[in-house]
Formats: sequence, structure tokens, C-alpha cells
Amino acid sequence: MTISLADDDGAIACVDLPPGGGWKTNRGQTRWVLGGGGGTVGFLDRPEIGAFQVTVNLKDVGAADADPGQVHAAIRIGEHAWRSVRTWRTTADGRKLVTP
Repeated sequence: MTISLADDDGAIACVDLPPGGGWKTNRGQTRWVLGGGGGTVGFLDRPEIGAFQVTVNLKDVGAADADPGQVHAAIRIGEHAWRSVRTWRTTADGRKLVTP
């Protein structure tokens, strides 16, 4: 799985996640989490709406690397890719970039 974020200035982050070991799951196998020194990635299966939700928490990428406004997110799993463009904003302390 590869997750990438970019704004109009270029790449903010690109994370390649390994297959296999290291992923932790809940009993129902609807939620997977992979953690490491640089952050965590969560993957939640949402069959009731026919979708999945991915959360990424990166410790080494500051909000200074990204500008508020349009942020392009892309997820690739094998041959499949999904893209999204959303408007993001910085938090009041300027330390995080979040979707409203």
C-alpha cells in the first residue's frame, strides 16, 4: 500500500507500507493498524457504506510542509488506486493539517 499527499507546491508525504507482518487487527478483522517510529496508519473496513477509511499520523512531516487549501490524497493497493481532493486547514496552533 502506498499513501501520498500533495498540495500545489508538490509532495507533502509519500508512505510505502509493507505487506505481511507488523499489522495488528481487531477480532472482527475490520480494522488494521501499522505503527512505527515515524507514525501510524489505520485502515477501517466500512462495508455498510461500501467504503474504507484510512487514517495517517506522520511524526516527521510538519504542517509547514503543507499549505492550507486543496490537498490531493492518493492510495494505491496493488493495481488499484483511489484519489481524493479535499480542502484542508491548519489547526489553531499551526501544528496539524486537518480536513474541516
